[in-house]
Amino acid sequence: MTEIIEYCSNCNREVDMIWDIERDGYKAYCPHCGELLMLCSECPHRHEGDVTAACDFDGESDGCRFNENNLEHKSDVLEIIIHYGFSAQLDQLTEECAELIQAINKHKRACGNGQPVQINKLKALTNVLEEIADVEVVIDQLKAYTPDNTIIINDIKEKKIQRQLNRIKEETKE
Repeated sequence: MTEIIEYCSNCNREVDMIWDIERDGYKAYCPHCGELLMLCSECPHRHEGDVTAACDFDGESDGCRFNENNLEHKSDVLEIIIHYGFSAQLDQLTEECAELIQAINKHKRACGNGQPVQINKLKALTNVLEEIADVEVVIDQLKAYTPDNTIIINDIKEKKIQRQLNRIKEETKE
């Protein structure tokens, strides 16, 4: 996650936000006007402010090759949450989180912590990874449905990461 400062060509305001390009792509929405905000300053085509390769921004799709997969994923998860509804997907998230907790506990037991289980470590780890994916898919749905909240969530996450890093620094001083 990095701090990105971009100029919105729609409302003529500067937008300062914490964003994960790898996860969220090169396209966001301006928190001031809600219009498309391409994160061109972060584009791999740019080097020290100069364009180093041909930009393939497509006005019809409002995107470029760097966010095609991301756009398709967001469209897919948005279709799911629109079909089932926000409230139902909150319930689904609760269920998926419970399944993740159960898979983590089973993995710990497969590794020798607590009562033995009839599952090997690799299968137990695979189950944890599958449950993480399930949780993330539902979270992606909720974030796609409320894109303004994604900016807030990303800001909170960055603050929590920095707080934990500060705690680690304090622990290592002792």
